[in-house]
Amino acid sequence: MLNTDIILTGTIKNPRVAKTKTGEKMAFVSLESEDGEIIDTVFFPRVWKEYEVKIKEGKFVTLCGKFSNNIQNQKNDKNRFAVSSVLPRVKKTEEALKTNWDLIKNPEKYEKPMCFKIHRGTKEIGGTCVEIWTDNARVIVDMGTPLVNADGTPFDEKIMENLSREDLIKRQILPDIPDLYRESMNTALFISHAHKDHYGLMEHIHPSCPVYMGNAADHLIKLTNNFLGKEAPKNKIKHFKHYTPFKIGDIEITPFLMDHSAFDAYALLIKANGKSILYSGDFRNHGKKYRIFDFFCNNIQKGVDYLLLEGSTMDKAIDKFPTEKDLEEKFIDTFKKTKGIRLVFVSGQNIDRLVTIYNACVEAKKIFLVDFYTANVMKTINNKASSSIPFPSRENFMEIQVYFPHYLTKIIEDRGKYNEFIKPFEYHKKNIDKLDDIADKVVMIVRPHVIYDLEKGLQNYKDGCFIFSMWNGYKKDIKNKKLLDFISKKGMPIIDHLHTSGHADLHCLKLMVEAVKPKHIVPIHTFKPKKYKEHFSEYHVLDVTYKETIKM
Repeated sequence: MLNTDIILTGTIKNPRVAKTKTGEKMAFVSLESEDGEIIDTVFFPRVWKEYEVKIKEGKFVTLCGKFSNNIQNQKNDKNRFAVSSVLPRVKKTEEALKTNWDLIKNPEKYEKPMCFKIHRGTKEIGGTCVEIWTDNARVIVDMGTPLVNADGTPFDEKIMENLSREDLIKRQILPDIPDLYRESMNTALFISHAHKDHYGLMEHIHPSCPVYMGNAADHLIKLTNNFLGKEAPKNKIKHFKHYTPFKIGDIEITPFLMDHSAFDAYALLIKANGKSILYSGDFRNHGKKYRIFDFFCNNIQKGVDYLLLEGSTMDKAIDKFPTEKDLEEKFIDTFKKTKGIRLVFVSGQNIDRLVTIYNACVEAKKIFLVDFYTANVMKTINNKASSSIPFPSRENFMEIQVYFPHYLTKIIEDRGKYNEFIKPFEYHKKNIDKLDDIADKVVMIVRPHVIYDLEKGLQNYKDGCFIFSMWNGYKKDIKNKKLLDFISKKGMPIIDHLHTSGHADLHCLKLMVEAVKPKHIVPIHTFKPKKYKEHFSEYHVLDVTYKETIKM
């Protein structure tokens, strides 16, 4: 139904005054056109109080108003017209008057659509990209590096190095959205969170295109680019805020902060021309920010037209995943029972997991030994977003010490970045050339590039343990596999069950659907789109194909 102001002229017929539940006066009035067409209008209390004296049987009037879906007891949806004001007599052409009355009889002819198209994500995880547009504005939500090729094999980023933008578009690596690659009014890119499969391709867009994301996400992406030696994008980065709506042209966007393994992750409610899309982003409710999901459920608009719902874990038969608090207890137990060194392989940007491990170290009275990249991530989040996040500090979090991995240190020194990324942690430096001397006291964060350091500084592996606290799919990565093979050959026990997903379990997915009550559910960020109909049989699940335009 249209939700735009229009002007109608006609003769007042049968005005009926009624009272609201609070005793205020309102009125239902029929308006007859010169051609004998009848429409029922409603004057809500504020409007009726102001214009009551102008509404008389048989009087010719000019009314301004709009269709409303909130007027009750009307038999015909097309006749719901809420008056906002009574105007002085206006001069309008006969053609214009007929157009307005035709609009009432056939509003679908005049509705301005909002459209969307999924450029990647309908049948895969990673590389998500959604285009949403109206006649005068366009927003693109996420522009990530693919994790897999169309045939499901791992995507190799190296193939992009010598390809032009045109070649990348032809190979369906970059989305075919011309306005992204040229100067264009009212076009903007939105990044839901700082995982590379959601932002990794944004370096290819035109410098004039603004990019919107959370404040902490922006700083995490800049930090990652700095460590990788990549130039920062020249685009103007703008920070949105939780539950604060704003507009790009006629498209309104409201970000909702969500619980996810990536810090500062958002769902986005997008509205235009009386239509609405909710992009769920990546989310869950079993992390340390679970209460923010409750806020979302209590405040999200009900009856959204399309819910683009992530289904990363749709292939699992688990209704509920362990919480980060559950993991904390298991880490404490493991740290206390292990006699030797405890090596933990975890993402340096999984803030929830790092906090979980830190808390376990405090309880088990162990040193939390992190590399300087992880230390920089923790410091960035503490300084830019949340002062409760632990990081190496002279005042607080004294359990954290920092080591300087050989290869990573050399790379940073060669780039001339020592003073920026390493020097701030010299006070907290822990030498690792004799790890056996401190093994019983240490929990050490490791990654593939530390094999050299482990080979040089650690002899006793069998008394310790190696904890793989990540998605098991990452074991297939060549570098990760090399580290796992190294640990296995050393005879160190490998523990791979101290992990919980960064994505929603089935129970959480159902909570979102129940809160939103969408008219349509669209699978996204999933390998199992057909599972949606099985789990959400009471809703219309729309299986959108690659690059299919959905006109709302």
